[in-house]
Amino acid sequence: MSVVDQLLAAITRDGDHEELNAALDFRLMLAGAPNPAAVLRAFFDLRHAVAERHYLPFYRLRRWLETNMLALVHVDRSSSPHRVRLQLDAASFGALYAQCAVTATAGRPPQAWTRVQFAAADLRSSGAGSEQPLPTA
Repeated sequence: MSVVDQLLAAITRDGDHEELNAALDFRLMLAGAPNPAAVLRAFFDLRHAVAERHYLPFYRLRRWLETNMLALVHVDRSSSPHRVRLQLDAASFGALYAQCAVTATAGRPPQAWTRVQFAAADLRSSGAGSEQPLPTA
């Protein structure tokens, strides 16, 4: 949370209301019992608002999320999900979803029934189907 708080302080000094709203929304997502997919959506909203003006704190935040979250990709209905590390250089949440699906299918186009679920990185393989709260930043 300290990186998000530093970002909030910098945005407050600049006085940009759109950036401040995006940062506050993201912080609220992290502070509660977050849904990892909702956190990632808020991350991309925040990215579009602040990434160029506040590069360093946003980079730290991105690296923290990449370390603490992963994608669980079901490439078919009969097998267990593939664990895919996140690379948050995608342009949007939809692009991240597609990137994770392609990574799990070894570069082949995903099938119509391929599903991507986002979760905390500390999941045990037996609990792979449930979403867990994120560790605190």
